[in-house]
Amino acid sequence: MQSDKSSKQMAPSALARYTCLSILMAVFGVWHKLTFLPEEEGTPCLDFPLHSYKVPLALTASYLISLPLLNKFVSTFLAPRYDMKSLLFESMVFYNVAQVCMNVWMVWRFVDAVANRGHPFIGSTDAVGSGTTFAIWVHYTNKYLEFLDTYFMVLRGKMEQVSFYKKTVNLLLNCFIFLNLFLFHTGFIFTCISSHNNCMGLVGSTQPFPRRRFLLRSSSQLYDSCNDVLLLRSCSI
Repeated sequence: MQSDKSSKQMAPSALARYTCLSILMAVFGVWHKLTFLPEEEGTPCLDFPLHSYKVPLALTASYLISLPLLNKFVSTFLAPRYDMKSLLFESMVFYNVAQVCMNVWMVWRFVDAVANRGHPFIGSTDAVGSGTTFAIWVHYTNKYLEFLDTYFMVLRGKMEQVSFYKKTVNLLLNCFIFLNLFLFHTGFIFTCISSHNNCMGLVGSTQPFPRRRFLLRSSSQLYDSCNDVLLLRSCSI
């Protein structure tokens, strides 16, 4: 039955695969433009007001609503005709490599803040001049990019991997980070929750994922977990 289904699927052309990659790179480009504001001009929530609570609520609500709709569209129109795994291969490699690079950057920023910018190792509620607030801002906006990980699962027909736990964590995590930035500019009130989620993701990467994705996924989760440990140490608790 599986072989019959595979035989009916069309192998995606190089144009189709790299069009998907181009769309993903455009999404990253927009995110980069909106996130990496010139630090000399100020940091959101520290030097000028953070956006309204309606933004994380709207984005996370849209995310939750879009998952079953996308799954229906994929199962009806795309999956029967195209090999989605091959179509998204380059895009998934780019996404995982980009997330690993982002987490390396986050670790470096907090090590630099502690080692070279005078940020206390244990943390302080008024230590705002070492750049940690900007790093937390980037970490916050990157959580919305991580929605793409779920979209990849749905596009590949892996809706069973999109558990209630995963959707709930994505929803609550963004709300917690927003509250942290809004109320405690140098604190990190959700570190324990985030670290638990990343450790679970690291364990989950040993489950039925293709071997060629294991290293990237494991590295990304490991760097994210290390990042959260550094956040716990270098920011206010």
